[in-house]
Amino acid sequence: MNLNDSICSPNFYSDTGFNVVLNWLKENCLCPLNEHYFTHLSPNFDIESIKDSQLHTDEFLSAFQRNNPLPLDVIPDISIWLTSLEISGFQLNPENFQQLYYIITLSTRMKKFLTKKKFPLWNIHGSNLISTKSGQSRIEKVFNDSFEIKDDASPELKQLFRSISNTEDNIKKTMQHIFLRAKEKNWLGGDQIVLRNGRSALPLKSSHKRKVKGIVQDQSATGQTTFVEPLEIIELNNQLSDLQFKIIEEKKRILQELTAFFYPMSSEIQESFNILKFIDQHFTIAKLSFHIKAIQPELNNKGQLNIKKAINPLFTLVGKNAVALNLELKDEKILLLSGPNAGGKTVVLKSLGLYALMAQCGLFIPAQMIQLPLFTQFMSDIGDGQSIENDLSTFSAHIQNLDVILKSAHENSLILLDELGTGTDPDAGSALSQTILESLLQQNSTVLATTHLGSLKAWAADEKGILNGGMIFDSDAMIPTYELIIGTPGASYALEIARRIGLSDNIINRSKELMGDGSVHLENILSDLEKERLTVDSLKKELHLRQKKLDKAEKETYEKENDIQKIYKKAKSSAAREAEEIILSARKEAENLIAEIRKSQASSKSIQKTKKQLKQTLNQLRNQGKDAESESMLLSKIDAVKGVTVYIPKLNSRGNIIQSPDKQNKVRVEANGITLILKLSELQPEV
Repeated sequence: MNLNDSICSPNFYSDTGFNVVLNWLKENCLCPLNEHYFTHLSPNFDIESIKDSQLHTDEFLSAFQRNNPLPLDVIPDISIWLTSLEISGFQLNPENFQQLYYIITLSTRMKKFLTKKKFPLWNIHGSNLISTKSGQSRIEKVFNDSFEIKDDASPELKQLFRSISNTEDNIKKTMQHIFLRAKEKNWLGGDQIVLRNGRSALPLKSSHKRKVKGIVQDQSATGQTTFVEPLEIIELNNQLSDLQFKIIEEKKRILQELTAFFYPMSSEIQESFNILKFIDQHFTIAKLSFHIKAIQPELNNKGQLNIKKAINPLFTLVGKNAVALNLELKDEKILLLSGPNAGGKTVVLKSLGLYALMAQCGLFIPAQMIQLPLFTQFMSDIGDGQSIENDLSTFSAHIQNLDVILKSAHENSLILLDELGTGTDPDAGSALSQTILESLLQQNSTVLATTHLGSLKAWAADEKGILNGGMIFDSDAMIPTYELIIGTPGASYALEIARRIGLSDNIINRSKELMGDGSVHLENILSDLEKERLTVDSLKKELHLRQKKLDKAEKETYEKENDIQKIYKKAKSSAAREAEEIILSARKEAENLIAEIRKSQASSKSIQKTKKQLKQTLNQLRNQGKDAESESMLLSKIDAVKGVTVYIPKLNSRGNIIQSPDKQNKVRVEANGITLILKLSELQPEV
């Protein structure tokens, strides 16, 4: 297949698992027509259009997160008959009206919901939904809950049903009378009146069929019973048939009239149906996003690729846990992944392809943060391409696919290559793989490739634009961790895994000899690097935990010191208030004393003397209060510790203590970039 005019290679959807995501969307949408929409969902190449779609979905996702999702329900497919509604004389049937009723009531409900302030983007769509109380009432008047036409849907129909009831009563009474008479004379071949050809008849023994005058309507399979319509009720049955025909005609008339009522609304109904279908598309995507705990991805035209703690949604959809993926490409365009078998290389490959497709289809991705370039082509060579029908080996199938990729790749291509260089001689495979990657690098394509070839890893380490990546392997437990490390290739651990499984030491040792010193040395270096990195990571985590504990302890200490300072200031302030109260109390006593002296008619001179003494006492008390208040503003030696911010009154400035007080209660303070030596008495606590 030639891919020049194609945006995806034939198996890209299935290679990445995107078809699984599409199946989930198809199964969970509420409008049958959207099954077709999701089946053919394809990447969008307009960033602004994608962003607009994402924002519409995000409003619905927010509603899920508020635990107040849209009151959306099943949306019947009315497209089959909707266009015919505009044709004069067309008549809707009860099933059509049931679907129309659902559309009208759902539109009314959604209109009310979407015109709220929390849905600014959907407001205009909601306001365009049809809301017709008269139309809803007309349908409710004609149909019951099972959407059968009511007996009283029109005055004419009501009268016809009444006439039928009366006629049926007359037929029943007349037939009962004839039945009893025939029973007495032993003419009957059955024990009850029956209906034959829609008419009431007597089951007479064939030997007595002429005993009752009338019309033979039927005969039993054995021929022993003949069903006769008595002459007395023929006219009544004719009347009944006529009434039943009139009921059919009246029901047609009612349906025709009701159809005509909605004829002028056909365009509004069409628009509402399209809006509901559009709502369902974004509602289904929001439902998936909520289910897999996804966020809105950021797309760019700058080639930026940065993924933090992303989870492949395929694991979530089947209820499995997965290791988060962290991946960033800056100046590099190619990432060469290596590591042990079943270590997660192919999962990383497929995950990136899946994220890119989902993002450009307007879907959200489960991650802490994700930035992706905008791609215009998606190509992959994953899995065994062997074909019996086309007489292709695995290697030939890969080469055929790679040839198509190389001829069509460009700077906006995303290319996924699994097990590059396998299926042939390792030396030839390595050389071929290097050439392929060089070609893709020249075309500036974004490439993720996996390999086990050591020479390819070594080449990539020195090649600009290519980055090695390795899957972490716990060599002690001999199990993969499924974590990706960027910048270092992964060791294969083939011999170690073989030893653990039970292969004899003789085989393992001989294999090492055959590998040669260079290959063994490279594997050992990679293994040692991985162990050292794991040790460093463990130490970093331990240091991080210690730092968190220290930060917490420092914060608690600061808060306690702050509390003590507040208590200290409060106590000083309280002392000042008490002193003021003492002054006021003393003044009052002095006034009382003067009053008593005057009463006792003391001399003017003695009164003046007493006043002077009292004034001195009051001044002393007042000064004590001021001293207490002043003292409350002084910085104590306990408070003056390194790092504390203080206020310098004479400079009207703040500064930081950089050295604790000496024996003379002097401290070094840095203020406005200048170091000062000041006395504690010259400083005040920062207010």
